[in-house]
Amino acid sequence: MPLTENIRRKLLLGYVAAFYLITAYKLVEGQFLSQFSPTFFQLSGDVFSWLLMQTGLHLWVLQHSWSFFLLDVLFYTAPLFLLTAYFFHRRLVNVAALFMLLVNWLYVQLFVLFPTNSIEGHLAWLLFPVVFIPASRETFYLLVRGLKYFFLFFFFSAGVWKIRQYGIFYVDEMSGILLQQHKELLIHPQKHWYKNFIYWLINHPSVSYLLYLGATTAELFFITGFFTNRFNRLLIIIFVAFLIADYVIMRIPYLEMTPFLLTLMADKKRDITTA
Repeated sequence: MPLTENIRRKLLLGYVAAFYLITAYKLVEGQFLSQFSPTFFQLSGDVFSWLLMQTGLHLWVLQHSWSFFLLDVLFYTAPLFLLTAYFFHRRLVNVAALFMLLVNWLYVQLFVLFPTNSIEGHLAWLLFPVVFIPASRETFYLLVRGLKYFFLFFFFSAGVWKIRQYGIFYVDEMSGILLQQHKELLIHPQKHWYKNFIYWLINHPSVSYLLYLGATTAELFFITGFFTNRFNRLLIIIFVAFLIADYVIMRIPYLEMTPFLLTLMADKKRDITTA
């Protein structure tokens, strides 16, 4: 059953739409590299970050503050080059996708090397450009499926890790995590409803533990995606709920993981025609 071009077009449009919606959010929240304007970097155990540091590029960037703006321009316009190539210069799609891959890796590795946030939240930008490089529809679809399984494993392994660390067996685990995550907020003298909400969760460990148990169960449920597409819609709902809960309870915006949802939407029979 050969694949139609419809599936690649939808995935590309979905990726670009998600990218620029998140871009708008980051612009408003001041999360561009040029808005951070970092003055120092932090050591990382990531092998790719270590390799980048061997070039001394991170030091050069710190010494030339204008380069932050240049990196922002390259990163946030790369998807437009890919989109333009797809609709107007199809032969250049693989070149544009490779360019986006290189730009994304450079930008993300530099971005997380400075005191911003972890690399886990940027995995979609690191991996997604790969699926648009091959011209073959079959290879494209194979890579999409591989990205889907990576996404499923990412969440399932997080649930396994909670069991491996025995956190799931301690009722006070989530209360301790909340205390560590919000320590700056909790010692602030100003009163706020959110601060009271976190205090309430900490002081009611049984309730906070149920949240922890629910998150673990939801993460473990992602293993079903390895065996059937029947629960794809439910996995999408769980993922969106997880994003909202993580943002509200933990103040962690994992919005940049949302492109992975596209891999759960890719298996549609109407995008496949019979030979």
